[in-house]
Amino acid sequence: MMKHLLGTAISNGIASSKVFLCNERELLIPSYTLNEREIDDEMIRFHDACEVAKQELKTIKKESILASNSKMNAILDIQILMLHDSEFLKTIETNLKETKQNVEFLLSLYFDDLMQKLENSKNPLMRERISDVKDLLHRILHVLAEVKGGYYQLIDLDQPAILVAQDMSPSLVMNLKKDLVKGIILEHGGRTSHAAILIRAMGFPAVFNVEGILQIVNEDTPIILDGNEGVVIVNPDKVTEEIYQKAIDDQVNNTEYYEHLSQEPSVTRDGVAITLRANAQTLADATIAAQMQSDGIGLFRSEFVFLAQERKIPLSEEAQFHLYKSVLEVFPTQEVTIRTLDLGADKSLPQFTLYQESNPLLGWRATRLCLTEKDLFINQLRALYRASLYGNLKIMFPFISSESELREVLEITKVVQKNLEQENIPFNKNVPLGIMIETPSAVLISEQIAKFVDFFSIGTNDLTQYTLAVDRDNPKVAHYYKPIHKSILKLIKMTIEEAQESKTSLSLCGELATDLIAVPLLLGMGLRELSVNPASLSHVKEVIRLTEIKEAEVLADNVFKTTRTSEIVELLKEYREKIFARKNY
Repeated sequence: MMKHLLGTAISNGIASSKVFLCNERELLIPSYTLNEREIDDEMIRFHDACEVAKQELKTIKKESILASNSKMNAILDIQILMLHDSEFLKTIETNLKETKQNVEFLLSLYFDDLMQKLENSKNPLMRERISDVKDLLHRILHVLAEVKGGYYQLIDLDQPAILVAQDMSPSLVMNLKKDLVKGIILEHGGRTSHAAILIRAMGFPAVFNVEGILQIVNEDTPIILDGNEGVVIVNPDKVTEEIYQKAIDDQVNNTEYYEHLSQEPSVTRDGVAITLRANAQTLADATIAAQMQSDGIGLFRSEFVFLAQERKIPLSEEAQFHLYKSVLEVFPTQEVTIRTLDLGADKSLPQFTLYQESNPLLGWRATRLCLTEKDLFINQLRALYRASLYGNLKIMFPFISSESELREVLEITKVVQKNLEQENIPFNKNVPLGIMIETPSAVLISEQIAKFVDFFSIGTNDLTQYTLAVDRDNPKVAHYYKPIHKSILKLIKMTIEEAQESKTSLSLCGELATDLIAVPLLLGMGLRELSVNPASLSHVKEVIRLTEIKEAEVLADNVFKTTRTSEIVELLKEYREKIFARKNY
């Protein structure tokens, strides 16, 4: 019997195949007592296993199909760093000498305690790191057990299939074969887990949080996965199979079309030019965006270069200067907006993790952290101003919620400029400065803060989260997270109107800009600058080129006459169908 199941859409794409039940191999953990003569040998065995595990991780970095992917390398670097951690090594060594227990048993105790601490964390992002810790434990255990074939190889998968599992470790994801894995369905998992990040980077369609899937399917059960909508169909009937097979065929046929489209100008059907930039967090992202003819970088997330290395000391001014210079040189004439550090909450450096917060998303983060850790902030600003000679730089400050906060930031920028002048270090004195509009308070005081800045950029991800009081990564309430909510649209409209009134440059860089049904609405509301992830550039450009501004303005008027989100979505979908009927491949 055909069954429809709903989950969380993790990675776009549609797949149809048979189920492969993916159960990562567990080992029974032995427990025994050593005599005095065996202690030294056990110590050597422990260190040898850690060394082999490190080499395995380094090999994956070199040989995986994601070898050049910064996100994958960052995840692997975290595990390698843990294997180098002196506290970890010393704890196991001390416990080995004192208890005379075998190293497998001691490792399981150490990692179980660490995973329990993560499980008890109030930060959902910390809880999602449990899979990384478990992943490393299992890697070391399998080295100690000398398991043939390794823990992470899907040795039984020899034909195309959709993987179904309870959860999935990052290392397993890294070893998946693109030609055999058609998609991934998990009972658990979050959008920001390392497994999810890697799955998106590798291009596998995926749906997580599909409750009860393992009780419904068996090996080889026919199944369809829709990673666009978060839908799973078990035992599809013939009509359903035909509908989805057409969608899969369209995916394949559209590849060449979108490659060609990326080289076309971003202009509406009635000739209105729209600036379409890319969001990036690495030099590689910026390079890809340039190849896809992006109009520049609308948001460069500078904190990720810090997070990628799990640094125990901040990245130096010199290292930052070379990074920003390289990014600017990718777009020598177009604007590159670099956001200052948005650390804290779910993105913490080791030196800041000792400060525990009951609600980190509302706490010591982003600009608030920078105003406390001024040396960190000043180093970044110095690097940015020094790099400003190599391109069209704009500097953006995140999470601004008051005029006094902004004034303090701007005073620091003046001090940085003055110091550079005194040191005879050249820089562009006219770098535009702007802020993220991502809190309701920033929208409501946009009139008074517009006179202090050159531009605004609306960050709809946090704006939605803080306006609707919803943690978008919490599966229990994620369905309340609706960027196309009347309140969010009103806040966006208020910001657009204030930007127009004060002649302040305005863009939108949140995920809403990648929602294809929302793009015409945003244009109809008056936005003329959007910034999206590189993978979405061609798709958003397609919608722009099919949209007519006058039609979009009528659409926006109709949307603001409605009262329910479902009605808004219906209007947007109707317009999408209308413009997609104009499509010519």
